[in-house]
Amino acid sequence: SKVAPSAIINTGLFDFEDDTTLLDCGRKAISGNQSLCLREELTFSPMYEATITPGQGSWIRAHAQFYTQEGLNGPLWQAPQFVVRLFKGDQIVKNRQIRPHRRLVPHQTMTIFSDLRIPAGKDYDRVGVFFWHQGGTGPFLVDDLKIEVFDPG
Repeated sequence: SKVAPSAIINTGLFDFEDDTTLLDCGRKAISGNQSLCLREELTFSPMYEATITPGQGSWIRAHAQFYTQEGLNGPLWQAPQFVVRLFKGDQIVKNRQIRPHRRLVPHQTMTIFSDLRIPAGKDYDRVGVFFWHQGGTGPFLVDDLKIEVFDPG
């Protein structure tokens, strides 16, 4: 279900423009000069992190632009994952993952978000987001990742 945010605190923006480790997909970037490109040679992205503190909000929203040239070819477990994790130090406090391919239409750029409710009474200090293209063959592009903390409206 979609949560309508009231006050949003932007904690992280990652546009991948300065990342020198990214692969060339042989395709124009979603925005700017460069997008994160996952395929056979690079199936995991780095963890993109933002510092958050208790009291900033009760939900985390991560959203990005996604693009794929192909639909899901193969079992669902091979579809790319968009993973959001809440941490305290090195310990995972909460984890949420979605598969953007369930919504993506080949050859169309779409913004997809994932909301994670912050568990009450838990201590945490950062949020991390990464992308995983397990067993993927075709390029899967990601751009303009934003991480926000908010309270529902």
